[in-house]
Amino acid sequence: MDDPLNPSPTRSRRWLAAGLGAALLLASLATAAAPPIDRAGLRAELAADLLARDDALSNLAGAAVLAQDRGLDGPVSLRLVQGENAFARLRHGAPDPRVLWVAAAACPFSAEVCEPAAARAALLDAEPDNGANWLLAGIDAIEAGDVAALGAALDGMARAPRFDLRTTLLVRPIHFALRPRSDDPRWRAYAAEVLGLDAAQVDGALAALVLASELGLAVDFPAVATLGGWCITAQARAVGMRGRCERAMLRMARHASTAHEAMVGYAAAARIAGDARRRFEHAQRVAALGWLADEARSASVADGLDAVRGDLARLVAAESELAWMRANVEARGVRMAPGLPPDPQAVARRD
Repeated sequence: MDDPLNPSPTRSRRWLAAGLGAALLLASLATAAAPPIDRAGLRAELAADLLARDDALSNLAGAAVLAQDRGLDGPVSLRLVQGENAFARLRHGAPDPRVLWVAAAACPFSAEVCEPAAARAALLDAEPDNGANWLLAGIDAIEAGDVAALGAALDGMARAPRFDLRTTLLVRPIHFALRPRSDDPRWRAYAAEVLGLDAAQVDGALAALVLASELGLAVDFPAVATLGGWCITAQARAVGMRGRCERAMLRMARHASTAHEAMVGYAAAARIAGDARRRFEHAQRVAALGWLADEARSASVADGLDAVRGDLARLVAAESELAWMRANVEARGVRMAPGLPPDPQAVARRD
């Protein structure tokens, strides 16, 4: 198992999709021969639908769908500009923590539009109870070498009753917009191409699930391990931050919305803890979370399309990546590993 405190440098949408099962599922399948699909054109149609709706989350999803055409030439560049304009209107309208989160943690457009530093400050005002916002502040403080700001961020994390990195933020509105469109043969062909199947094997409901997963996992993942890694350094010890780090890391781990977030928290706490018993307990939970991530990986087509359909339906319904993983394991009748941390929602209720 990889060291949670020393991850690969890219924490992108593709990594997140793998954590939620989609990329692993899609990459493992052979691609069937089929006529080329105008994916960018279909995404533009979906984005137009989402941007025409009157709720901010759908509009945010529309902008994010257009942002997926970054780096492409020709008429697609106009779509990117349209997405940036839509995001700018959202960013500078009534403050919405979901829009602020994308601007702060995963800006898909220019920094001038997202204003990520200002968005991170606004998030702390809008949602001081979300430890993920303090996590972003802590990462900023490390990069700036600001020990006082880092201490404040650690204390904010240690008090936070929840940690929401909004990993599945856009999946649901995209699925809602896709459902009435997915019987269109073009969308079914798009989903079939993604799955590596013949279009005749993919019905509209499955197409909506597949493409909601493919297009909805567009919020990048903040570098959680930056803070966990700093906490175990000699510098953290020298400035007297180890105790504050341990409290913050354990709070994040117990209330995590992603497996990676929880693993980083427990791994850092295991290296900071002063006695062998606590170190063992934290390390056991890291191992159990690794087991959960492996066990919950998405079904492949070899398991049958009903298995794929079930996994993706649970993804659309899930409040977080970690909730999706637990639901997948439970649906398969697998007994949970010893040492697996309690459900963060149950922890929150007790706290």
